[in-house]
Amino acid sequence: MRNFTFTLLAICCLVLTGCNNEGKVSSNEGEETISGDNENTLSEKEKQTGLLDFINEDIAKVSSFEMEAFQSFDSVSGENYINDELMYEELTTTTIPAYEKALEETEKLEAPFPELEPMLEQIKNASNTFYDALVLQKQALEEQDAEIMNQANEKLLEYRDQIGAYHADMKALTEDYNIDYEPNGFQ
Repeated sequence: MRNFTFTLLAICCLVLTGCNNEGKVSSNEGEETISGDNENTLSEKEKQTGLLDFINEDIAKVSSFEMEAFQSFDSVSGENYINDELMYEELTTTTIPAYEKALEETEKLEAPFPELEPMLEQIKNASNTFYDALVLQKQALEEQDAEIMNQANEKLLEYRDQIGAYHADMKALTEDYNIDYEPNGFQ
């Protein structure tokens, strides 16, 4: 079951937050009123601020729990792998509980304006996909079933694709609001 650990580590290079070289997303200032049919019309500056807060605060909180889960798993996989029993123990006592916290925080997220809603859905879907992969991995270890481990690997690949799409869409949206955005990676 060791080959799964390498796949997970390669995929875990992708996390939700985006940052520039200073560790936070920053704006390039912009003030323009955006008009539309929405009663709660926000100015470009208000949307920019909402987007910055969403990334630097809300998503960063989710990402911190993700990083805890990734680091937990890394401690018993890849070069650190000793045996399935230790991996199972870490997965059930630390990795999955940490990721459950990430899921809880993800469910609390709200998009501050409509253009951000697709990325919010991407985050929620990706988080659920990764959690499903962890649960499948736990089941594979319990049952020593290579087919279930393959299913977990497939879920991890799906997660990687979902996070990649999220970052691409977030990059495009942040450019619209003059915000520098660079995906933050676990490397």
